Amino acid sequence: MPIKTLLIALLSATALTLPASAQDAWTGLSAGRPVGTTSVSVPGQAGLAGRVDEATLRALAARNDIAGVAAEIRKLRNENPNWTPPQDLFESTPDPAEEQRLWALFGQGKLDEIPSVIALIQAARPQWRPSADFSAKFAASKSRREIVAASEAGNAVQVVALASAQPGILVCGEMDVLWRVGEALVKTRASDKAFELYSYILSRCTDTKERTATVEKAATLLAPDQAEKLLTIGLQAKDASSFEAVRRNVLRSRIARAIDGGPAVAAADLAAFEASALQARQAEDVMLAGWLHYSRKEMPAAVTNFEAAMGMVTSPKAIEGFILSHRAMGNIDVAERLAYDRRAVDPAIARLYIEIMATDLTRSPRVDIDPNRIARLEPVVMDGRSAVGAQALGWYLYNGSRFADAMRWFKQSLDWEPMEANALGYALTANRLKDAATFRAALASYGPQFPAVAALKRIETVSRPRGSAPAAPADNASNALSRQALEHFKAGQYEAALAALDKRRQARPEDRGLSIVRAWALYQSGQYVKAKALFEDLDSKQSTRDTQYGKFYASRQLLPPQFGSN
Repeated sequence: MPIKTLLIALLSATALTLPASAQDAWTGLSAGRPVGTTSVSVPGQAGLAGRVDEATLRALAARNDIAGVAAEIRKLRNENPNWTPPQDLFESTPDPAEEQRLWALFGQGKLDEIPSVIALIQAARPQWRPSADFSAKFAASKSRREIVAASEAGNAVQVVALASAQPGILVCGEMDVLWRVGEALVKTRASDKAFELYSYILSRCTDTKERTATVEKAATLLAPDQAEKLLTIGLQAKDASSFEAVRRNVLRSRIARAIDGGPAVAAADLAAFEASALQARQAEDVMLAGWLHYSRKEMPAAVTNFEAAMGMVTSPKAIEGFILSHRAMGNIDVAERLAYDRRAVDPAIARLYIEIMATDLTRSPRVDIDPNRIARLEPVVMDGRSAVGAQALGWYLYNGSRFADAMRWFKQSLDWEPMEANALGYALTANRLKDAATFRAALASYGPQFPAVAALKRIETVSRPRGSAPAAPADNASNALSRQALEHFKAGQYEAALAALDKRRQARPEDRGLSIVRAWALYQSGQYVKAKALFEDLDSKQSTRDTQYGKFYASRQLLPPQFGSN
């Protein structure tokens, strides 16, 4: 028996107790065992416990280091009593010339070609295998590529599974992989294991930039208390000073998340953040605190922060926040004045000014606006090509019975951006101007796109449904009131139409056709609750397109906000 084979046989039958070796591994996910011997524990997946890392053993055999092989076998047997050393250990010493072909492919990134080249070599030399060094690097590179691909594809479960199958890649030299696995663990609801992974990085890895970046990444994924624990670990390390900036970045991230509806930030933390930002004159942070106060509806505090930021920099966002905060507090005059004065700073400020004015212009009930304010608004609307501003002017003029001027603004608004509100206003104004051709053209052009405009066709042609029983003969007074109600309706005088219908109903019961006119008149006058109730009652008795349209539009309050609601 060859001495090497005899050595393996003797050592296979002997288990020696050796001192435990130092672990440079991810103890959390490996359950206290070195990386390379177990896997990430994933709920619902079988573990990989029992796998023995023979890389060092084969590397020693490749160098014909008999003493080293003996020591390594003893160590592995002590750690894994059921393990048997491979019998071909010394028969697989690689040929440097053959392996050079593999290294060349590896260097070119042609990982997919390597298995076929190995198969060709082994076909000629069945006992041949690559060196342990190459095998380990090839496996790590392949795993890295697969993990990155799965991560980019958003397949967190696969990322965790791949890490479980190749735990040897979970080392400090593979920081990108560690970060991707950490994120995948969070996404698969294994946040505790993600925390252990991040803790391992902070306790074992030495690159300060990577360590601080780890805490910043973790802060966006983990719960605030876990992120704080990681930060504490960093602040207790030798490079603690580097984590002071991270502390602020973490809090900044938490504030941003809170603004978007994430976990709340403690009042003490926010106060400390604000004080530091004001002292350092960090305008962006001052604004960030302002937006958090704004999201909490703490408007006086928001105003204070935005005003402070405006004193530090000329920032459209600070101006916008200041305007919005005053507007939310009801200080419309202050908000409008500043928005107008600063409209040239940024198009967003000009749009905000128009929006503030549009709210006043479309108020229900209508209020008269100072002509100077209107004159000041018009050029801003034209310069900004604001479809919203133009249609707001159109509605203001329409509700003031200045139909020719209203038509001009509705047309301008449609030219810039067709919307349901301006298309509806255009059609209704044409009707009030008795411009039948323009009215029909508006219905044809915008009806297919906007249901509210399409509904006008049904309203215009509303009559007694086909197949319905004829109304009982009515006296001349009732007929006159019916005609009067229809005329008012077609002229857009919906309150007058309702008044005529009410007067008629005192003398005679209202037939279905007139009830539908009443329902649409209620709808067009903004009395959605009453319109909806009447449409539902009519639909329960006989469902038609009119009643179905009316139920849908009234329940959705389809008309734009400027029509108001009950």
